[in-house]
Amino acid sequence: MKAVTWQGKRDVSVEEVPDPGIREPGDADDTRYLFLSDVLPTAWQAVEYAGVPEGGSVTVLGLGPIGDMAARVAHHRGFRVIGVDLVPERLDRVAARGIETIDLRAVGDGLADAIRDRTEGRCTDSVIEAVGMEAHGSPLAATAQRMASYLPTRLARPRWTP
Repeated sequence: MKAVTWQGKRDVSVEEVPDPGIREPGDADDTRYLFLSDVLPTAWQAVEYAGVPEGGSVTVLGLGPIGDMAARVAHHRGFRVIGVDLVPERLDRVAARGIETIDLRAVGDGLADAIRDRTEGRCTDSVIEAVGMEAHGSPLAATAQRMASYLPTRLARPRWTP
């Protein structure tokens, strides 16, 4: 039996374990199951921590892997979801699942007004910020990532593994 182990943003290993409890078909690429072990629980917990009231609404800022999955989880749980991003492919992917979207490029600094317009002036009950540190316009994060890319692989690897 194989188990996927997440070791930082770059390293994924597949190891033999006696019984991981979740069976996966042997014919699929092991990295497909990474989302079950990282993205899904993170997104689910984001929705939990957001404390959306029953029948409530939530705005998800950023529709990358975590934001997309958080929007899906919230929608699945029956909440009204408004997803916000500036990448057309992300907006299209989320909208295809029946989730409302706002293109940040179209509203600019008027995001709060755009949300109020869609919610009869009251905004959503909760907000999930899933933009991530590599977001556009973060020069410090961009510099740190660029510098890390120049490190030899041996130094760039995380030293601690579970």
